[in-house]
Amino acid sequence: LILSNLADLPTGRVGHISQLAIDTHFRHRGAGRMLLFAALARFSELGCSHATLTVTSANSPALSLYQSLGFTERSRLWAYVWPLWPV
Repeated sequence: LILSNLADLPTGRVGHISQLAIDTHFRHRGAGRMLLFAALARFSELGCSHATLTVTSANSPALSLYQSLGFTERSRLWAYVWPLWPV
């Protein structure tokens, strides 16, 4: 889990999760939900009133998790991926 930053916005502090990655051996066991809850609790302790995260649109399991917890899509961003080296 990578908590990348906290930002101060007019509406309050916002915590942002850049990545939440679960090893394949621990998927579908609640580890992602547990880490997400821990991050949100920590954001709350730090005075954050909101939380954001980034996820690729192809990651259906993560999208389902986030949506089940009330996260909604706010915007879409273009991402550029470097190919494996050497090509």
